[in-house]
Amino acid sequence: MHSILNDVLISDDSWLFAYEGTNAIHSILQGKSSLNKDQIQAWKQELEQRQSFCASFGAAYHFIILPLKQCVYKEKLKHYPISDNRPAMQLQEHTPAKYPLSFFQELKKQEHCYYQYDTHWNDFACDQLYAGLLKQKLPSGLEKFYTTPLHDLWIKISSEPCPQALCWRYPQNNIIYYNEIVNVGGLILCENPKHSRLVGVIFGDSFTRFSINTISQYFSHVFFFQTTGFDKEILRQIQPDIVINCHAENFIHAAEEIRFQSFFEALLYKFLISGDKTVLQQKELVRYALFMPEEQIEILQELILLFRNPKFTLEQIIEHLGTRHKLNKERLIQLVSYKKVS
Repeated sequence: MHSILNDVLISDDSWLFAYEGTNAIHSILQGKSSLNKDQIQAWKQELEQRQSFCASFGAAYHFIILPLKQCVYKEKLKHYPISDNRPAMQLQEHTPAKYPLSFFQELKKQEHCYYQYDTHWNDFACDQLYAGLLKQKLPSGLEKFYTTPLHDLWIKISSEPCPQALCWRYPQNNIIYYNEIVNVGGLILCENPKHSRLVGVIFGDSFTRFSINTISQYFSHVFFFQTTGFDKEILRQIQPDIVINCHAENFIHAAEEIRFQSFFEALLYKFLISGDKTVLQQKELVRYALFMPEEQIEILQELILLFRNPKFTLEQIIEHLGTRHKLNKERLIQLVSYKKVS
């Protein structure tokens, strides 16, 4: 019989699962967050429009929903009912969305796909998914090694060191820039000199962030933006070959609830809730000229300076953005009201 401790679901064999978390995981698994017909149709139209937009400059588009760990390892929670009436299942049936639940359930017969003490997939699962998605077979495979794995759930229930476990990695590190912004607003750029030209843009969450070096083995260049949205302006600037939205199942709600319509909005959100604690430096914004309009970069540079001056309050900064830069003040206030998201 499973047990619950500090918002962690513990199976009989000591596998850990997020219970409710910050994204209503338990409610989703119980079928309490299902979509109605209009919401499903809205998602269908949204994804078809994204496909058409990407096709206009010759890019393929994939919308991938990563299954919750509970769904992949359902057999470990025999007395914990999981409903099929979930947004991910609905979108897989009625829209172009891909939900590789059966793929991971089969794959785990070879090796585990998720970490025992963490919410996330491992690099073996990530590598196998992208190899199939992009129909590539890399000349060198993942290396196996034992180390302390990701363990975001372990630290909730124990003060002891997390046990070591089998992990995977590619020895070639392709990451050339990371803006050090954790979760929303994160940016990672990768360059792979061993791959022929294939440029990818990925909008995603911490699943992609933790495995970005593995993913980068399948591209010559990867731009990863940690956001829930789909940024057309960025795509126009980069003109990638492949565009991917890849999000964990617990981030999939109604299409109208997509929080950030652009990466710029995601950065504004992070700046406004972080204030002077933002890790982004003015000099780094030079890189952003690759994909962001000059006006947006100037606003971010100005925000860094404003937050360094203690005489300006958050309310004054929002007022300034609305007056000088014509940003929607109501939208800025809405961004600040969001609870912290991954």
